Order: sequence, then C-alpha cells, then structure tokens
Amino acid sequence: MVSDDYLPNPGGIAAHVYELVRELALAGHQVDLIAGHSHLLAGQPVPPLPAGARLLVNRPFRRNHPGYLVNTARVYLDIRRQLARERYDLVHWHNLAWEPWGVRLAARGLPRVFTNHSSGFLRRMKTSWRRRFQMPFMLGLADTILTPSTELLEKSVEARYPRERLHYIPNGVNTDDFSPGPRDPALMRAYGLEPGDNVVVVPRRLDPKNGVDVLVRAVAEAKEALPRLKVLLVGDGEQRPELQALAGNLDVTGRVVFCGSQPRAAMTPHLRLADVAALPSRAEAVSLAGLEAMACGLPVLGSRVGGIPEFVFEGVNGRLFPVEDHRRLGEILVEVFSNPASIPKMGAHARQGVTENFSWKRCADRTLEAYASTLARARREKETA
Repeated sequence: MVSDDYLPNPGGIAAHVYELVRELALAGHQVDLIAGHSHLLAGQPVPPLPAGARLLVNRPFRRNHPGYLVNTARVYLDIRRQLARERYDLVHWHNLAWEPWGVRLAARGLPRVFTNHSSGFLRRMKTSWRRRFQMPFMLGLADTILTPSTELLEKSVEARYPRERLHYIPNGVNTDDFSPGPRDPALMRAYGLEPGDNVVVVPRRLDPKNGVDVLVRAVAEAKEALPRLKVLLVGDGEQRPELQALAGNLDVTGRVVFCGSQPRAAMTPHLRLADVAALPSRAEAVSLAGLEAMACGLPVLGSRVGGIPEFVFEGVNGRLFPVEDHRRLGEILVEVFSNPASIPKMGAHARQGVTENFSWKRCADRTLEAYASTLARARREKETA
C-alpha cells in the first residue's frame, strides 16, 4: 500500500488508507504501508496498526511541486528496497498526480490497483487536453481502479478507462470511534458556545473547492432570523485569511469560529458540539468527513454535487442545495433551526444509514474481491502471453 496522504494529515484519503489497512490486517492479510504526510504535522502522533500491518515509512515532506518530485523518487527507492526483501501479490496506491510514477517504475511485474478518490481528478476532467490525453494516460497506469462514488466511476469511463476493470466501493466509517455523545463542556467554553446555540460544524480543510465561503455568506443571510447561530470550522488551509476577512466584511465574525486543524482523535468531540454538519462543496467525491459526521448523529446540509447526493437524502438525513447557492443554504439553515424537532429525527436516520451501509469491513471485503479479480486477470494474461 502506498499513500503520500496519511495520518496525521486530516482529511478523507488519510483516514481511508488507515482504516482500510487496519481492516485488511484484521481479516488476516499482510499489508505493508509506505506513506507520507505534510511536514507541517511532523511529530504528531499516529494511531497504531494491528498485527499483520506494518507502517514501513511515514515521511514528512513539503506538499508542493518540488516536494512531490523528491517524494516520488524516495517512494520509488522505498518500493525497490521492499521488493528485494519481500514477495508481494500486488501494489495499491491512493493519489493521482505523483505516486503513479514511483509505483509504475518500481513495481514492474506486480498487478497495480489505484483508488481514485480525488475531486482533483474531477477538476482536471473539466480541461479538454487533460480529459483527452493526461487523464487517460495516468489512469492507464493501473490494472484496476476503485472509486468511492459513481460519479468518479463514470468520469473514469469518460477518460477511456475500461468499465470492466472499475469497481465502485463506497468509503467506510468507524462507527465505534464516530458516534453520538454528550458535548464536552471544556470545548464549549473554549469556543464560546452556550446551551441553546444553533451550532453548525464544517469538518473540512479551508480550501476553495470545499466551498466554506459559501457557508459564511449563508450565515450572513440567516443571522437576523437566527441570532444564536454559530459555525465551527474544524480544519485549516490556504483560504483561512480570506475567510476571516469575508466574515469581517459580512459582520459575522462572532458567528464563525476557526478551530484550526485537529488530530483525528479530537474530531468526534468536535462533531458532538454541533446540531448539524455542512458540506458546501464545489466539487466532491464521497466525503468521508460527511459520513463521519452522520455517524455522530448529525444531519448533513450538503451541496448537490459529486457523491454527496449518494448519501444525503433530502429531508431524511439532511438537506441538499444547489452548488454555490448561499442564499438557498441560508434559507435551509433557517428552516432547519426553526423546526428543532426535525434535527434529532434526521440525525437518527443519518446514524442508521451509515451503520448499515458504510462499514469499513464491507469496504475491505469489496476491496479484497477487486484484488482477487485483478490477480485472476493477471494470471490469465500471463498464461496467454
């Protein structure tokens, strides 16, 4: 397993890789992981893996073009060293832009599996030359592709990847770690929250594609009708100064709380502070952060984009609104908090849906089925060569 986005990084890919490796090991398989993370988080603790899984490398590096190039070379050398020591059945990687080169050059002869998580892939597919040339080439480096949303699967087909080698496997959620529970009084004091506040949590990086600015504008729309509305932005990123300035310009600075990036172990207590979660994304695969919020019993207010409508159902476990439409999101905030009895009902449906449909064991089982078909195809091709 190879991923340059791993814990302690926040975000869906890092959590996905950790949980998938963990479940594969618990199912009795040997998994060796070569990983990396942002240099800004170097030294932060990483949860242990069970017997059967080994974290061989977890290298901090600068997440920019020079950093990725250097890391690609290091990943290549890491894989070559491991192949000289151990026998593996296949290699599985998780990021689009840089990892494929290290994997392709180092793991010759091994079947190659790629999980196409990325909203970055969807963004690239909007550019003609990337859609026609770059993306078909990059995807073609994999023998099998897994996608956590049907949109990513269909877009992979649009990039001329063979449909028969694609597998739709939704993300999983650790419903033991992410579960409903009481609000932490110390955290409430730290963020200036009081009983009776209408609290929205956004467990996202502060990145333009996540649309957090749309929610800030929605707060301005709803502030007169909801005088106790508070928004917790649990994450950090390049957009933070812009968002702080926007909140000031719209006179909602006291309504928007910047909680900063939080370690994974702190996410559940932060989610439990809220009544609802928001995913105002401009682009999205299937948001693991959204599923984790739902596992904590929170309805999700999500933009109607990408994989979000695949798990948020209007009026059942959340609400949906058009992409970029801050006015409609503001109206939904008012509608939801003006009918407080609807919130726990939608939250219960949210928790039930995640528990029944998005377990990590199910994700691991379906991943193993994809591995088996990849290995069977590789044997057939070898026999007919």
